[in-house]
Amino acid sequence: MSDTVDEGLDNTSAIANIVETGDLHEVQMLLGDREKIRHAGVIRPGIKVPMKECTKEQRAVYDRMLDEGHGFSDIDAEMLKLAPRGYTKKTCLFPSNCDYFTIRDEDFKRPADAEYIRKNYADPDGKVRRIPCWLPLSDIEKVIPHNFRAFDGGANLRCVSFYDGPKLKFRYIPKDTKLPAKPDVWKVLDSDDEDVATKACGYKVVFGGMYRVYVPGCRGAGEIVVPTRSWYGLGESVAILRRVRGILGRFDGLFNGNAFFELCKVSEVVKTPDGKKQQQWIVTIELAVDPMELARYAEPQAVAARSLHALSALTGVAPAAAALPPTPAADLPFSDDAAPVEAPAASSSPDPVPQASQEAQKGTKAGIDALNALVAPQGLFLADMDNLAASMYGGSIVDDLDYTTLREFYGRVATEIDKRGAAFADDVKALRAA
Repeated sequence: MSDTVDEGLDNTSAIANIVETGDLHEVQMLLGDREKIRHAGVIRPGIKVPMKECTKEQRAVYDRMLDEGHGFSDIDAEMLKLAPRGYTKKTCLFPSNCDYFTIRDEDFKRPADAEYIRKNYADPDGKVRRIPCWLPLSDIEKVIPHNFRAFDGGANLRCVSFYDGPKLKFRYIPKDTKLPAKPDVWKVLDSDDEDVATKACGYKVVFGGMYRVYVPGCRGAGEIVVPTRSWYGLGESVAILRRVRGILGRFDGLFNGNAFFELCKVSEVVKTPDGKKQQQWIVTIELAVDPMELARYAEPQAVAARSLHALSALTGVAPAAAALPPTPAADLPFSDDAAPVEAPAASSSPDPVPQASQEAQKGTKAGIDALNALVAPQGLFLADMDNLAASMYGGSIVDDLDYTTLREFYGRVATEIDKRGAAFADDVKALRAA
């Protein structure tokens, strides 16, 4: 499989086309799953430049509007107005490969985010070539969705790849089928060859994908999307993420409170569709920290140290230095000194009052709901709170705590989140191995 010569934005046969045309509703992933893409912005991997046939007047319009920050669609529309008589093409621009990203205000829901990226991450010449980023999930198919696709002239999906177990196959609609097509019209092609799929559906099948990342300093819950058609770039990125997950156990979130990946443009020798080799700038993800730092962070002793640090912060009792043996965190015992608050005792009343019992249950449930709402923004779950509570209260999980003890526990957790934030969350996550 080869890279296309241009890694630009006119991809009418891959996922990148959906982003470029603004049709961001439902995108079918490599495994066939459907998921809405909620994006905060789009970073373009290349630019568009005037075609050779363009006149001096058209090129002047291009230069002026580009300097003014207009989008390529607006520039193209103005250039078409100046096209000479007899010009039959629908556009005056074509995609061009370049060594920097295109970041435009109009591609972001909050234009201030585009301005922030240009201001903080550009090189001295004003071009953005490297952008720090972090990923929300350790799921490659979600953060780098990619597959083979074909669209017709109306931007309707006609063919898409999927995996049937380990085997790559294609679903397609025969070319003579009228749209909209019913689900039973789709046929399955038992082949992993995109050329065979092209013949079957009647439209060019092209590989494409996108990166879905968060960029430090940009607000909003949606990811920033970077479309690309580079098989080489996506393949290298997938390999890097798998390597990091092998070392660290994950590639999502932060490392020591910071993003530890960079989205960048790098020079690579690729094969063109006609088999020739060509130097090209491709989009890929690179690790922004020393791999040894990741390995040290994931060592059992380091995990154990963070676990004890979390307990010390919550209980106010510093563990003795000898309490950190060179064994995995799962083997660490929790002493009584590290859990000064006793586990809630069972009620000694032989005949509890039903009303009081009901009120207590309501209060406890409300407290657990509040605790869950408190820790969720930190990427923590009730299971993490169960681990913490069990270490502090002699094996009692959150559901076992009485209302008074639960309030005390909530207060300690809230205080630590307020003081330490992400560092506290990392310490608590380390307890998962304990």
